Amino acid sequence: MTLPFTPLYIDGKWRPSSTDVTFEVRNPSSGKVVGTAASASAEDCAAACTAAAQAFKTWEHTPLSVRRDVLLKAADILAGKKDDIIATVMEETASTEEWAWVNFVVAINQFRDVAAMTALLKGETSQSIIPGGQVFVQRRAIGVM
Repeated sequence: MTLPFTPLYIDGKWRPSSTDVTFEVRNPSSGKVVGTAASASAEDCAAACTAAAQAFKTWEHTPLSVRRDVLLKAADILAGKKDDIIATVMEETASTEEWAWVNFVVAINQFRDVAAMTALLKGETSQSIIPGGQVFVQRRAIGVM
């Protein structure tokens, strides 16, 4: 049986580490190797941050309804991979099935909750302290974390 390899995902592409360094992924309960993963170098981390900052420029100007739909689609994709995700979480973290299920459901619900929050990203108007003036407040994301 070939063990799974987890590459890095940077700028919309799966790739190995720039240094080709990998590490073993072990089940913490048994110590058994359950896969390998690419080990990100400082260069890889910088590339990921740069790509995220570039993507943010597009995402920031994407209509709220499109953002909502992307997040809902992500939730639906996860929901459709329930058995694989739960089995992987159990194997990689030595989790019980119940705890893996809880984490699975929480992740899906978080995508859906954040999708619903796009409705909050609207402008608000209030009176200014300057007579006859108005203040317009627009919530905006401030960058990549």
